[in-house]
Amino acid sequence: MGKAKNKGDNEERAVVNLHREWGLDCERTLERGVRMDGSPTWDIDLHLKDKTLRGECKCRESIGDWIWDHLGDSDFLTLRKNRKARLYVVPEHVWKGLIDGQA
Repeated sequence: MGKAKNKGDNEERAVVNLHREWGLDCERTLERGVRMDGSPTWDIDLHLKDKTLRGECKCRESIGDWIWDHLGDSDFLTLRKNRKARLYVVPEHVWKGLIDGQA
């Protein structure tokens, strides 16, 4: 197994374990790429009261310090590329606050 795969697997486990420490039902999906029916896969499932959130985990040396620079002390940062869906970047403490009422 390569270093990058180990790093990704470790990050997925860390995210799942953190959510479990918070008392949430979270698991790694363990599938890679595309399912037999052609549908995509993702890294983790976070099971809340009324829904399951699908998550991707990325751990990179170079993400871009500008994200943290622009986020600053804010609760979230939005990012949008032309003709793409808006993304919300949320610090972990804010994320926990948002999902606390959903367990």
